[in-house]
Amino acid sequence: GLTGLWTNLTNGIDDNIDWRIDQGGTPSTGTGPSVDYNPGTSVGNYAYIEASGGCTNNLATLESQCMIIDQAYDFIVGYHMFGTDVGSLHVDILDGGVWQLDVVPAMSGDLGNTWNDLTVDLSPYVGSTIKIRIRGITGYGWSSDIAIDDLRFTASGCSTTVWNGSNWSPGAPSLSSAVEISGLYDTSNQGSFECCSLLVNPSGELIIEDSQFVVVQNGMTNNGTVTVKNN
Repeated sequence: GLTGLWTNLTNGIDDNIDWRIDQGGTPSTGTGPSVDYNPGTSVGNYAYIEASGGCTNNLATLESQCMIIDQAYDFIVGYHMFGTDVGSLHVDILDGGVWQLDVVPAMSGDLGNTWNDLTVDLSPYVGSTIKIRIRGITGYGWSSDIAIDDLRFTASGCSTTVWNGSNWSPGAPSLSSAVEISGLYDTSNQGSFECCSLLVNPSGELIIEDSQFVVVQNGMTNNGTVTVKNN
């Protein structure tokens, strides 16, 4: 289920249905993803909204806790919108007690059987305490499952590079890179590195040996395993 920063709002009061955690494909054929966003496997988890069983034209709202924006970040959401009846996906921000709706243009309709990125520039909110909410609305038919995955905050101006357990994609990191670790990375084998931000995904493990280092210029988020050895 969902834990930590994000919470499903209350059905019947704030919305109609929940974002559900799933893997390997949603129950309906011809809609929803068959793999997660990152690393793109059938055993990885994602959150989705189910349109079958009378859940058409229903709202699901995922809301963050309060967060202080201490520097310029991009908020990035991996999203999947595939099916003949797909509805829409929205991102809102609470700032100064007022919800700002659709801070980026809403995504709607069938966008193909592929994962995409939606990016929200948070630089206007530096110094503010905000909340973010993600609203998914199913369409008017059962073929309208929407999925989201890999919600992340990246320092503005940094390009993302991902370690999948065997190589970097699209390339090796530098201080201008937002690094994601999605497999085993051991500095004794792969070497030290520098980055502007670091995200260790649930499938990721970072081992920093005594004689090596990892330099993180800005923030680090650990959703996996990090081991720092001091022999």
